[in-house]
Amino acid sequence: MPANLRTAVLALAVVAMPVEAALGDCAADAKTALDARLTALPLRETIDSLRDGEHERVLLEIETLKRIHSVIKSVGGSADAGVDLLILDGKGWSKEHGHWQPFAAAAATAESTVEDEQGLATQLTDGAAVTCLGPVTVDGRQFTGYDLKLDADPSSSAPYTSMQLYVDPTTGLPHNLDMKGQGEAGPAVTNERFEYPRNFKLTAPR
Repeated sequence: MPANLRTAVLALAVVAMPVEAALGDCAADAKTALDARLTALPLRETIDSLRDGEHERVLLEIETLKRIHSVIKSVGGSADAGVDLLILDGKGWSKEHGHWQPFAAAAATAESTVEDEQGLATQLTDGAAVTCLGPVTVDGRQFTGYDLKLDADPSSSAPYTSMQLYVDPTTGLPHNLDMKGQGEAGPAVTNERFEYPRNFKLTAPR
């Protein structure tokens, strides 16, 4: 299992145009919102990706930057398919065939996962043409919307050319990030939802 969970599974390595000028206000606001999610821990991210006809779901729970739970699963696959990792303060476990086993690369995996999450805002907004959409209604609630346009190679692992970010205007925290593009074999779509649960605590397997 590669150390970098998000990159290994979703490969959110957007191929964007180089930045030649300072971020505009809309891009800066979008970046600030994405950065804020890691200062509002605990955080729960649910990521659904459809590419080449395959549907994959990732659940990423971050209690602190050293306490992380990640479940990666192909939707419609067998009960034993996928990856389930739990990392608590340098100790780690991997669930295989319904049973938890020690996971030796826990510290490195936690570090690379956090680095990837911390770099997501820059990765998505640098080089993107960002437009402020103003108030947008999503799931019956009103959010501040941002539209991001990027150049992406259809043959890349992340051929996303259009993204919409929706931010809670009260908290300044992102609610969801929707990404669309065209891969070589068909559409590529990823929907990411952010939650900030109260009194959330990860515990070691028994």
